[in-house]
Amino acid sequence: MKSKDTRLYDLAYLIRNRRLELGYTSAEKFSNEKGINRSVYQRWESGEDLNLTSFLKLCDMHHISASALFIKWEQVNRLMPKDQNSN
Repeated sequence: MKSKDTRLYDLAYLIRNRRLELGYTSAEKFSNEKGINRSVYQRWESGEDLNLTSFLKLCDMHHISASALFIKWEQVNRLMPKDQNSN
């Protein structure tokens, strides 16, 4: 069985925190208001893998750009590869 990439858990943490920042304490209420299936959204908050289309939809739902989310993700992600050009 393939091991799950732990970076997905870091992304899930950011997704959940962003929802909370937007004032939604309930993932179910948030997903219903945004028109996404509750179980799909909860899988994203649990660190399940998602495709690029879902990632972009997730960014739109959370009113955050993909680049801003990637920056936050890099800040919390201990396993993010370092830039090859940095010294």
